[in-house]
Amino acid sequence: MRCLYLAVGTVIIIAGLRLAYNPSADIEARLAENKIGITHAQLQSIKQFLKTYRNSNGSYPKMNEGLLAVKPLVDACGRGPGPLRRARADSSGIITPFGEPFIYENRSGFDPTKFSDSGANFDRRGVYSVKVDNNIFVWSVGSKKAFESAANWKRIRAAVVILTIILAASLLTFYTRFALKSLKPEPSSTINLRRTASLIIIDSAVILVVTLASMPFVEREYPLMQNPDAELSQTIRARRDYVDIIAAYRDRKILDDATYNRMISTLISNEKRIAD
Repeated sequence: MRCLYLAVGTVIIIAGLRLAYNPSADIEARLAENKIGITHAQLQSIKQFLKTYRNSNGSYPKMNEGLLAVKPLVDACGRGPGPLRRARADSSGIITPFGEPFIYENRSGFDPTKFSDSGANFDRRGVYSVKVDNNIFVWSVGSKKAFESAANWKRIRAAVVILTIILAASLLTFYTRFALKSLKPEPSSTINLRRTASLIIIDSAVILVVTLASMPFVEREYPLMQNPDAELSQTIRARRDYVDIIAAYRDRKILDDATYNRMISTLISNEKRIAD
C-alpha cells in the first residue's frame, strides 16, 4: 500500500503540474493579452475619429462606406505617435498590426436581429469592442478570439489545479485511514500512531521531492511542443472568422456585393501569399 501511495501520489502531482504549467499555452495567452491591449487602444482612437466625423458631417459613415470614409482616420494609420501608428488602411478597411480588419457597424435603419451574433453584443466590459454611439459599434474579431482563448486557458488551469488538489487530498485521506486501521490495539498503539504519522509525512515529502526533481525534465520537454507560428495561426483563424462574418452581413443585405468583394479581396490575396 505504501508503494502504491508513493507511485499514485507522484503521478497525480506531476500530471497536475504538467497540465497547469504549459509554456506553449502561456505563450499564446501572452500573445492574446498583447493583442487585446493594442487593439483596445486603437478602438478608443477610432471612436474619437468617428465622433469628430459625426460632428463635421452630421452623421456616421454608412455600412457600405465603413471606416474608410473617415479620411483623417485613414491618414493617421501608420503615422504619428498615437496607437494607430501600427495600423494600416487598405481596401478591407482599417487593419490591426496583426493583419485583422476592424468591423464597423452602423445599425441605424436595420433590423436589430441582423446583428444578433455580432461580437459587440457579447462584450459587456469593452475589451474587444467600443460603442461609439447609439447603433454605432466597432469591434475586432482577432481580439475577441484572443480574449476567449486567454479566458479558456485560465479556466482550464484553475480546474486542473483544483482537481489536482482534490485528488491529492483524497489520496492522502485514504492512505491515512488505511494506515490507522492497520494499527493494532496494543499498549504501544500511541507509539504506532506516531510512527504512522511520521511515515505519512515522510512519504508525502518523498512525493514532493520526486515531483520537484522531475520539473527540469517537464520544462525541457514543453518547448518541443510549442508552436513557433502561434501568432500567425491566431491571425489566420481570425481572418477566416472575419470573412465568415462579412459574408453573413452580405447575406442579410447589410452589405452589398461590391462592398463585400472589396472588404475580402485583400485578405484573400494575403492568405494565398502566406500559404505559398
